Amino acid sequence: MRPVFIKKMLRVLIIVLFAGIGIAVLAGILEWVQMGDPDIVLPLFTLCMLYGGTGLLFAVIGLFFSSHLADLILNWGSGLVRHVEKLPFPQLMSGTLCMILGLIVAALVSNIVQFMGASIFTTAFTALLYVCFGALAYTIGHIRSRDFHLYFSSFIHSRTYTFHKKTHRASRKVAQRGAPDKLLDASVLIDGRIADLCRIGFIEGDLIIPDFIIEELHHIADSQEPSKRTRGQRGLDTITSLQSLSGTRIRTMQESSDNVSDPDVRLLRLSRDTGSVVITCDTNLAKIAAVSSIPVL
Repeated sequence: MRPVFIKKMLRVLIIVLFAGIGIAVLAGILEWVQMGDPDIVLPLFTLCMLYGGTGLLFAVIGLFFSSHLADLILNWGSGLVRHVEKLPFPQLMSGTLCMILGLIVAALVSNIVQFMGASIFTTAFTALLYVCFGALAYTIGHIRSRDFHLYFSSFIHSRTYTFHKKTHRASRKVAQRGAPDKLLDASVLIDGRIADLCRIGFIEGDLIIPDFIIEELHHIADSQEPSKRTRGQRGLDTITSLQSLSGTRIRTMQESSDNVSDPDVRLLRLSRDTGSVVITCDTNLAKIAAVSSIPVL
């Protein structure tokens, strides 16, 4: 929709809102007056004139402020859209899911508040509950987005790709008759040319991607720096390209770190334990592998 049309619609809604506020204020005043003197009974014509005049008065006030308020709402909406566009997808999803959970909690708490009876206080308190719980939950989801992303990623990978070491050893015995398995590190996946080499049949044997390499790529893809985020996404796209090749077998493997956090050390140790060949674009890793008598391409 055009911004001009949206602004006109906002102005109409603001005018109607102001008219409703005026009628609600008049209703509260009349109720307060009748509580002080129950014998006061206003004629129907007088009530119609009071409500109509009050609604018209507040509508005029709303008309006076509607243009400025509509501009504020449009500017706030545009800023919100720009903010959402810059957010990484994991942060957006975790924040949205947590906000939905916060609104559900607010709805449960508001049901308890409604037992006090319908009044202006309970209505205002209920609205405040929704705002506070929703904003707090969204903030928590935004801050802890990486934890959510790592948890769901590890859950999906453990259900879809990983296999036990016993299965890998059994398959490696079959692979020993031909070409050895190949272990891919993060640098060769970010480079991306491994997919072209596999497509033309230059790489023989099964390709293995350890789970900590996938976690490293996810960590890079979640970076706030655009260059690092692009590299991480390119590495994940390379995995997808390898999986789509018909003549290439690609697997992932769970590996016990034993409190070792360095991916290079874990990769070389895994290569030594399984008899696989490491494929890397990291010159330093290749030198360390050569010193350790670990086959590397």
